[in-house]
Amino acid sequence: MICYIKNIVCIMFVAALDLGTTGCRTFIFDLAGTIIASDYKEWESFYPTPSYVEQDANVWWKSIKSTIERAVKKSGVDKSEIVSCSITNQISEN
Repeated sequence: MICYIKNIVCIMFVAALDLGTTGCRTFIFDLAGTIIASDYKEWESFYPTPSYVEQDANVWWKSIKSTIERAVKKSGVDKSEIVSCSITNQISEN
């Protein structure tokens, strides 16, 4: 989407991260809500005992960084044009 601020053209996009139970997905949207690009990286879960599940937070962080990098590259968007980022994640109810 293009906006105009004091005769300067601004092109703006939004990044959205979905941290799910099986992996990380990053989307790049324009301001109209159209998906410009996305990327996904799966991560492993460990089951040390019955009814327990563990994941490595270092893997989460690496996945977040790599999916953002790849989605931005696929989109052709300049990082400076991403004006907002939203994050959603999975949660466990006990």
